[in-house]
Amino acid sequence: MGIVDLTIYESKDGGDLLLINDDLATISGLTNQPYLALLGGVESEKEWWANDLINDSENKFISTFEEKLKTVSLNSAGLVELENAALADLEYLKKYANIEVEASLTDVNRLKLEIKIQEPDSKEDKIVFIWDGTKQETIIEN
Repeated sequence: MGIVDLTIYESKDGGDLLLINDDLATISGLTNQPYLALLGGVESEKEWWANDLINDSENKFISTFEEKLKTVSLNSAGLVELENAALADLEYLKKYANIEVEASLTDVNRLKLEIKIQEPDSKEDKIVFIWDGTKQETIIEN
């Protein structure tokens, strides 16, 4: 049996839940997890709202990737740092799925982070984050 979760999408004002016909939309699988893990907030700033409900600090979503987006240059060295930060933020998922991360530049100040999630006995899911460093905004493609 797969994991069922509420659908989260990037609203350019942080993540939002998807409403369809007066009902909250759901998804199956782990595709929400990279969004929460990579863009769930940084400790020194605004964290994911549900972190307040988690007593165990080890299980809170505090993003090293999001912090790196604000501090590293978008060049070849910065890409390695961003890939490593993404892998560190997604480490907890490795007990449920095979995770691959690849960062590339699609333009000046434009990062593409591709995450592949392969759950056992399931199709591979691919989530693509596009970070526009000029606009300081994220676009998510599934």
